[in-house]
This record gives sequence, C-alpha cells and structure tokens, in this order.
Amino acid sequence: MRKFYTLKYEAVFKNIFLKDEELLKIFLTNIMRLFYDDFKIDFLEIKNGELTKKRLYIKNKTVDLLVKMGNKIINIELNTNYDETTKNRNLYYLLNSVVEGVHKNNNYHFVSDYIQLNFNFLGNNKKGIESYHFNEDKTKNRLTESIRVININVDYYYSKWYNQNNKEEIFNKYKDIIILDFSKEDLDSIKDSDKYMDRIKKRY
Repeated sequence: MRKFYTLKYEAVFKNIFLKDEELLKIFLTNIMRLFYDDFKIDFLEIKNGELTKKRLYIKNKTVDLLVKMGNKIINIELNTNYDETTKNRNLYYLLNSVVEGVHKNNNYHFVSDYIQLNFNFLGNNKKGIESYHFNEDKTKNRLTESIRVININVDYYYSKWYNQNNKEEIFNKYKDIIILDFSKEDLDSIKDSDKYMDRIKKRY
C-alpha cells in the first residue's frame, strides 16, 4: 500500500498549490484574512525560493515558498520541527528578504510589507497563533510597520477540529490550517459539496 504524505511536507505542499495558482490564491487569502480585514489578492507572483548569496562561500538558503501579493512579500515555511535553530533560521530568511528589497529599491521606505508565515507542528498544548512585530522594549512602540512574523500551530487547530462536536463550524473557519495535516481518511470524509477541498483531493 502506498504511503500517504500530508500537506505538511514541502514536496506535497508545492505539488498541490504551485500547480494550481488559483488554489494557492484561495489558500493564502483565507489565511491572511485571519490577520488583515478584507484582505484580497490582486496579483500573485511566485518568487525564486533560493535567496541571493552575497559571497561565494555563504551557505545556500532556500525557502519553502516565497510569494509577492500586491504590496506584501510572504515567506512561507512548513516546520515539522520547530526548535530554536529553526526559529532563528526562519527569521534570518525574512531579514534577508528585507535587505534584498531595500537594495533593489535603494531606499529604506519599504514599498512592501514583509511577512514570515510559519506553519508549525508543535503538539496541541501550544498556542494556536502567535503574531508579532519588532517593538521597542520599554514603550512597546513598533520599530517598523513593514515586518511581521506569524506563527500558526497546525496541531492546535487540527486537534480542536478533531475532538470537538461542532466540527463543521471549526472546519469552515480554519480548514486552510487544518488540512495541512489531513490524513487520507480525513480527506475522504469531507463532503463532496466542498469544491475547494475537492480541488485539493484531485491534486493528490
């Protein structure tokens, strides 16, 4: 029997969403609307995932998915393990994108918002979502409006859906997160009337 790999694996995620740009737009729009009111995508560009090296002997840096949507550049990472090394690595990838943007624009008034969007698998006892900017320690004033890190614990929402009675309500609100760890049985259980999920299933 062929082993089933969930969407939390980079290769599967890319196979589903990079081959169907409209599906990727729906996925990212639904995710970003959890953080931005009336968020919509007018334009989506999939960027080269290999970040620029400034010197020959610097280690190659490849992100899972880098997209430009209107005035936002989003670095998407799927972290099956999320330790301090992973946390720091993702932050450095984000800052590298910011530096490249400044270099191209030749000024420090960012045209784009830079967002590090991490889908983490931390167990269901950790927080569901953490979102933060860079703030000054004492006043808590933001140092910049242009940089944001969003951590989403997929396990928290999957467990919330799996263990609750009001499954449909939870699924409708958070399905774009929950499906990242769907088993084959979970996928098969979804109603045929859900066209979004049907498109995802057809990509497997």
